[in-house]
Amino acid sequence: KGTCTYTSGLSGVPQGATIAYNDSQLQPGAGKIYLAFVSPTAGIFYFTDGYESSNSTYGTFNISFPPNHLILAQQPSSAVAGQALSSALVVHVEDVYGNVVSNDNSNVSLSIATGPAGVTAGTVVGTVAAVDGVATFSDLSLTKTGSYTLKATDGALTSAMSTSLTITPDLASTQLVLTQQPTNTVVGSVITPAVTVKVEDQFNNVLTTDHSTVTA
Repeated sequence: KGTCTYTSGLSGVPQGATIAYNDSQLQPGAGKIYLAFVSPTAGIFYFTDGYESSNSTYGTFNISFPPNHLILAQQPSSAVAGQALSSALVVHVEDVYGNVVSNDNSNVSLSIATGPAGVTAGTVVGTVAAVDGVATFSDLSLTKTGSYTLKATDGALTSAMSTSLTITPDLASTQLVLTQQPTNTVVGSVITPAVTVKVEDQFNNVLTTDHSTVTA
């Protein structure tokens, strides 16, 4: 019982794959393990050792492939500014065949790929460590309203892009902001430029659906 790392010579197995074997009769060594059956998934495979005779009994081994890419197993949901997304965003670290790499605990980062005006693309909004190949972002929040897409990255692995999500204003925290202050003028004349008041939330997002009356 033990492990060995594949180097070359076995068709269908990516270089760097780790083989865990459990058969006392086998003597695995570099270039000495031959596959009796190859399947493009991580799991149980059959093999015979090069030191054994051609009619020897097959043993079994578990093979795991190195991380290759990320996928978003659960896409982000739209939310209110400053509040956590209603459903957690989940990223899987997968091998070249689409299997979750269950021994991976690397750091996965989320950044803004596209966003509303004033938001810088590439800004990192969260980093979590994967647990058994699964990274869960359960408290992700954004404060500027608009449409976003997010990008998941993990070192040199192929990144993953999210679908679009929308952030709406926080209607529970409205405030009035004078964006154009009054200027001095002659008595009885109209003040120019016009005084401008915006109805905003606590993050200075304009409530575009607000039609309330503002009194000066």
